[in-house]
Amino acid sequence: MRFNIVSDTNYETKVSDHVTTQFSARELEDWLHFKNYGNDLLTIGVVLMCRNPEHNFKQRIRMDRKDKALYIDLMLDYNYFVSDITQEDRIKVVANKMMDEIPPIIKKYKLKDFDVDLFMQDLKKYLKKIKWL
Repeated sequence: MRFNIVSDTNYETKVSDHVTTQFSARELEDWLHFKNYGNDLLTIGVVLMCRNPEHNFKQRIRMDRKDKALYIDLMLDYNYFVSDITQEDRIKVVANKMMDEIPPIIKKYKLKDFDVDLFMQDLKKYLKKIKWL
């Protein structure tokens, strides 16, 4: 299983500086590398979107059945992220958003051979390990 997080954010939100740099995609990939959740989904790519709302960015979700990959934008509240919050606050919001929003998106595709609950349990264990949850 491959799992990647990147960000598309305004600088002042500090998501790329304070959140994505704290998240080791390589470490998570090593954590998930030998896990088998099924053959219908092999890659999940998450884009943390935190842009000024005046630009009207919309969430994108795309399932590539040929490559067995799911790409998800997680929309973050720009006004909250530019307010006077701590790095820990930013990280907690992202972690909770991942735990809340990823499962229903995966389940929407009704994949016959993918154990979303087991994947989310492992993701939760990892997020606890790195102290995001």
